[in-house]
Amino acid sequence: KDFEKGSVTKHLLYNPALCYSKRLYTQLGAQIHPIKLSAPLAHIMANCHTHSGRKVREQCREGLIRLSNLCRITWLRQADRMQLLPTSSMLKYIDKKFGGELTRLDEEGEVGGQHGGLGGTAKAGDFTL
Repeated sequence: KDFEKGSVTKHLLYNPALCYSKRLYTQLGAQIHPIKLSAPLAHIMANCHTHSGRKVREQCREGLIRLSNLCRITWLRQADRMQLLPTSSMLKYIDKKFGGELTRLDEEGEVGGQHGGLGGTAKAGDFTL
């Protein structure tokens, strides 16, 4: 389905044949919880401290690896088959260790009352998962 909000078109991908026996992210709560990384995922993965056992918890490291691999695939079936969807606990550790501060643009999609556009205020690390 396509959704129009202002001048931005958003797409919702849905496959009714792909279903799970239970919700994957019930521990995160009923509402959508955006997670914003403090730096681009590629920079976090390139940092040697990310891969050391002392600085980053194993679940956090595994979640980052899954997210990095998830960015490289094209089909949701591949993500499911390869178990690339991070667990809710992995996402919590990622948010705790590498989470950035959410801005009004992140939460509402607005800049000074305008919907949709970035307006030149977004920085390189400003993106959400």
